[in-house]
Order: sequence, then C-alpha cells, then structure tokens
Amino acid sequence: MIFFLFTSHKGRTIPHAALPLLALLSALPRPLCAQTLPTGGTYVAGSGTISTAGATTTIDQSSARGVINWQGFSVGAGGTVQFNNGTGATLNRVTGAQLSSLQGHLNATGTVFLINPNGVVVGPGGTVVTGGSFVGATRDTPNSAFMKGGKITLSGTAPGAVTNAGRITSTNGNVVLVGASVNNSGTISAAHGTAALAAGNEVVLSEAGGPSGLYVSADKKAQGSVTNTGRIKLRRPRWPRPGAMSMRWRVIAMG
Repeated sequence: MIFFLFTSHKGRTIPHAALPLLALLSALPRPLCAQTLPTGGTYVAGSGTISTAGATTTIDQSSARGVINWQGFSVGAGGTVQFNNGTGATLNRVTGAQLSSLQGHLNATGTVFLINPNGVVVGPGGTVVTGGSFVGATRDTPNSAFMKGGKITLSGTAPGAVTNAGRITSTNGNVVLVGASVNNSGTISAAHGTAALAAGNEVVLSEAGGPSGLYVSADKKAQGSVTNTGRIKLRRPRWPRPGAMSMRWRVIAMG
C-alpha cells in the first residue's frame, strides 16, 4: 500500500516533485469530441432523472443519496455533465469496458463518486467542480453501504489507474483519488477539506466521531504507486482560540 496525504499550510499552494510523467501523458486518451457524453445511465438506488440536451447531460437527483450504473462515463471537450444533487451524494459506477475520460466539464452541487475499474482520466482541458467531495476511484463499494452513509470501504484489485492532468476543485469537501496507481500533473483544490492520493486494494473513508477523516487500511499484498508533479491547494487553517484543543480535520493512516 502506498498512501500520499496532502495537507494545508496557511492556505499556500504546495507543489511536490515526483518522477516525470511524460510517458504517462503521452498515453492519455486523445480529446473526445464535444458530443461524447455518459451513456446508458440508470438509477439502481435512490431516485432522479437523467436528460441530455445538446452537449450537456443533466442529472436531477430527488433523493439525498443515489447510485447510477452507466455503460460508459466520459465527457468530450466542450461537453458538460451537471449533477443537481443538492448537498447530497451520487455514486456513478461504470459497468462497461472503457475507462472514463473527462476532457470537458463535470459539475455538481453536492458530492460525486466516479467508480470505474478500467481507469479514470481527467485530461489537460478537463475540469471537475463539486460543492461537496469528489472521489475518483477504480475501487468499488456496495450500493447498500453507500446509501447508508457513514464509513465507506472502497476495495478491489482492478489494474486501472486514476490520473489528473486537468483541474479538480471541491469548494466544500474533499478530493480523493484511489486506484492501482494514482498520478497528478494538474491542479487539485480542496478549500475546506483534505486532498488525498491513495494506491492500494482497500481504502476506508470515514466521517465517524465528528471531524471528517480518511482511514487507510493497508493490504500487504498490494502493489501500487503515487506520483505528483502538479499543484495541490488546500484550505487556510482556522486556528482555534488560545487553549482550545481541536482540529477541524483529522487524517489517520492505518497499516
């Protein structure tokens, strides 16, 4: 298990050096056409509607949490996917054989999970902006666990990688990328939360006990790598008053 955690330091952008990703970037999918949008979407838990007009797919969710199975989930350059899920959460699971290539725009009012065992790529021109958290992963979780809320275990052994060469922004939550390997050469911003890149077979996300936390359960047999040559922007700490012993965010790595 390899786990990289990035935390804030007085609101500054924190660049990190890692191995060059030239070979990786050259292997990224070519930009998709503007007409490329998610296909075959069906709510399998929770409720909502899915509609497409022109180069935009809109998901209007009527339940607090929901799970959508997609045949494919990619967004071409010039395309947009908009989740109107309030302050709730939507898990999007790809059941087809193609990786998710985000070359356009993915926006959400709440939290979005994008689960694709084949891989998730945010291209150089791609943007993800969520009001809640964004989780991009090649590991999955049962529908029942996601709909219940609380602790969520992402697990699996698929070889798919998660790559960000664009811009991922959470305005009021966390950004978590989980895969067999995770690579960031773009920009990740979590103004009021935590940004984490994790490679391995099992990751536990938990908000139990008050402060939100990211718990990582290590698997000794797992192999993986995490590289970062981009920028990660995190929140400016809200320092407690003198004598107070509290932290808004806790992150614990277990292994």
